[in-house]
Amino acid sequence: MANRSRSSSRSLLSPDSFPPAVKWLLIINVGIYICTSFAGFAGAPPRWYSLLMLQPASVATLGMVWQLVTYSFFHGDASHIFWNALGFWMFGQMLERTWGTKFFLKFYFLCVLGAALFAILGSYLFFNPGATFIGMSGAVLGMVVAFGFVYYDQTVLFSFVLPMKAQYVSMLLAALYFFLTLDYRGAYLTHLGGMVTAFVYMYFFQGKDLTLKSKLTLRERYNQWKMDRAKKKFQVYLRKNDPDRDRWVN
Repeated sequence: MANRSRSSSRSLLSPDSFPPAVKWLLIINVGIYICTSFAGFAGAPPRWYSLLMLQPASVATLGMVWQLVTYSFFHGDASHIFWNALGFWMFGQMLERTWGTKFFLKFYFLCVLGAALFAILGSYLFFNPGATFIGMSGAVLGMVVAFGFVYYDQTVLFSFVLPMKAQYVSMLLAALYFFLTLDYRGAYLTHLGGMVTAFVYMYFFQGKDLTLKSKLTLRERYNQWKMDRAKKKFQVYLRKNDPDRDRWVN
């Protein structure tokens, strides 16, 4: 289990801040981006490169099933890889230390695969099967959802400005990417798919796996929140009605 007090005092560049899976997935993704950028075809890829990106029509009609995973290792521009890498490091390193590397990798690639399948289904049902998807965004947002389950009561800075509980950050981002998917005609399907995959897995199947920090369902969390609120109200009532309490002391 992760020790919050210890993890909070770690240096951002300490070895513990880059556990094995997070470190190597970052190295691989950033390395591939740098190689493709120097090769000069990130904007207009040759055929072999396009075979590795996720194209729903290619998977469904031509059987290019490897695209369900390979698409996650390619990124379009510097801002795409930067924000994905930053989000992956921020949430992934804490989850890997909590879960262990093996379970973390299992969950990561589950989100990659789930995001791809969600994008294929959504493209055929509502948008364009000829669309192309790349990037680890679906898996990263899946990590955000998982973080909301595991560290649900921890405060994080949404957009590096607004302090919010982790569970509310997950909910807000899910709503945001739902509307972005509709507004941009399916361009954010993998983003939304990664979050849906993570939610389904964490909510329905997390009890079957070890080393998860929280096993409370949403209803149990709501009941716990009501009990905590009632306790606080009762404590306030006792303080106000204590005849021996100094009225000048808060």
